[in-house]
Amino acid sequence: MRNERGFLTLDFIFALVIVVGFSIVLFAISFTLSIVEITQYISFSSARSYYAGHLTPNDQIQLGIKKYQELLDQPAFKPLFRPGGWFELQTPDGAVGDYNRIYTSKGARSTTSGFTYFGSRIKLIANIMDLRFPIIGATSDRPGAFSANVASYISREPTEQECRDNFEVQRYLQILSLSSVYQAPGNDGKAYVPMMDNGC
Repeated sequence: MRNERGFLTLDFIFALVIVVGFSIVLFAISFTLSIVEITQYISFSSARSYYAGHLTPNDQIQLGIKKYQELLDQPAFKPLFRPGGWFELQTPDGAVGDYNRIYTSKGARSTTSGFTYFGSRIKLIANIMDLRFPIIGATSDRPGAFSANVASYISREPTEQECRDNFEVQRYLQILSLSSVYQAPGNDGKAYVPMMDNGC
C-alpha cells in the first residue's frame, strides 16, 4: 500500500454525491410543503364558494367546482399541477360536496352531526418526492406513495330551495298541531320549545 493516490478523489466524489443527494431531498421537501399551502388555498377557496347559499344544492356544487377549475387555470398555478409532472391534483370524489359517507363508513363516531364534512377534498400527489439515488437509494418502493388528501370542511349554508321546503314542512306541522279551537301552536303554551337557527 505504498501508492495512496486517488483516495482523496474517491472521498471527494462520495461526499459530493451525498451532499447533492441530500440537497435534492431538502429542495423536494421544501418545495412540496410550499405546494401543500397552495393546494390548501385552492381547497379552501373552492369550499368557500360551495359554502354560500344559492338557489339549489346542485348550484352550490357547480359554483364550487367552477372556482376549483378557475384557480387551476390560473397562469401561476397551471404549470405546477400537470398529470405526470412534479405535482398532480386529483378529485376522485368531486372537488366539493358532502363527504360524510367517506368518514362514517370508516368508523367515525355516531355522535357527529350530518353536516360535519361538507366542503372540499383534493388529493395531492407529490411525484417530486419519488427519488432514486445511486448510493443512497430510493425514497419509496412504489409510485404515488407520496400523496395526501387536502381538505377544507366548512359546512354549507342552506339553499333557497331547502329554506322554502323547510318553511312549508314546518308550517304544515304547526297547523296540524293546532287543537280544534285553533289556539296558539304547541300544547299548553308553557312548554319549552327549542328553536334553532337554520340559516334561512
